[in-house]
Amino acid sequence: MTLPSSIQLRDAVAQIVPDVQARIGDGRRQKPVSERSLWREMVCCILSSQVPYSMAVAAARRIDVDGILCGSRIADRGSIEGRIFGILATPLDLENGPRRYRFPRIRAFQIGGAWAAFRDQRISDFVESSDDSEHLRLQLVNLVPGLGPKQASMFLRNIGLTYELAVLDRHVLRYMSAVGLANNCPKAIVSLSGYRRCEANLRVHADDLGYPVGIVDWAIWIVMKAVVGMEHG
Repeated sequence: MTLPSSIQLRDAVAQIVPDVQARIGDGRRQKPVSERSLWREMVCCILSSQVPYSMAVAAARRIDVDGILCGSRIADRGSIEGRIFGILATPLDLENGPRRYRFPRIRAFQIGGAWAAFRDQRISDFVESSDDSEHLRLQLVNLVPGLGPKQASMFLRNIGLTYELAVLDRHVLRYMSAVGLANNCPKAIVSLSGYRRCEANLRVHADDLGYPVGIVDWAIWIVMKAVVGMEHG
C-alpha cells in the first residue's frame, strides 16, 4: 500500500494538531515533576532506542520499582550497571507475552553513565538551570550516554519542559520525506548539526500551521502511526 498524497498527509496533520494542543494545554513550561519521575522518564528515553516503546516503558517501570537510581545507597557505577543489567536481562511481561529486552548490556552501561552524570546534582536542578531548551538538549547529549538529540528532545518534551524541540523519529522523518520537507536532511542523522537541519525544516512547517514544532511532530506521529496500521492491515 502506498502512502496517501502529500496534500492528504498535510491535511490530516492540520486537522488533528489542534486536538494535540488542547490535550497538553497552553504548552507553557511546567514545574519539574518529582526526581523519581524524572529518572523514570530519562531511563525510558534511553531504553526506547531501537525497541518498541511499550518495551521501553515496561523496562523503565521495573527499574523504577527497584529504586536503584533514586534513593539507592549503592555508591559506585559498576554496581549500578550490574544491577540494571540483571533487571533488563529478565524477561518482561508484555501484552503479547514475556519478551526479553534486546540490549541489556549496552543500556545498563548507558544508564550507569546517566547515574554518574547526575550523581552530584538533581535532574530537577539541571532542567531548571536554563530557559534555553536547545542548550539543555546539548548538555544532555554531552552528559548522558544513550541520549542522542532525539531522545534528549523527547525527554524534555515528555516532562513538559518545552514543545520547541522536535522528536524526529522514523515516522516523522517518513512524513517529512513524503511531503517534501527532507531537503538538507542527511540520509542518516548521526550528529546534532544534522538533526538541527532537519528540525529547522520541520519548524518552518510548524510555523505555517501556527503551532510549536513539538506539538506538530506529535500530530505527525499520530497520523503516520495510523498510516502504518493501514499498510499492515
